Amino acid sequence: MTKTPQRAVLDSSCWIEYFLGSAAAKPYASIVAKATIIVPSITIFEVSRDLLRRFDSENTLRAVSLMQQHNVVPLTADVALNAAQLAVNLNLSSADAIVCATAWQHKATLYTHDVDLNGLDNVVYLSRS
Repeated sequence: MTKTPQRAVLDSSCWIEYFLGSAAAKPYASIVAKATIIVPSITIFEVSRDLLRRFDSENTLRAVSLMQQHNVVPLTADVALNAAQLAVNLNLSSADAIVCATAWQHKATLYTHDVDLNGLDNVVYLSRS
């Protein structure tokens, strides 16, 4: 990554790595501090579900609280329709398609560890290794 985008979306896998403090989070940790972060509401669900499996509800709520300090955006009908088309065209999961469509709607760069999104416009794929 050469420069920090103005707007960025971290998919759920990135947020989870970020909260776990893993080495995989290092490339985009500065983005959280410097860019306008768009948080699709579905990532709050996915991150909460994952963290609740690992930790107690208090730690999960703390993590979600940090996510909510950014620009949380709900799933709108426009994003849902665009996500449905993406899911069908590219055989993506619902969550991946919604996150991608949200990033595109907000003209944001999407950061992901999900290889299914690798190669799409305005998507930065980050290997976990």
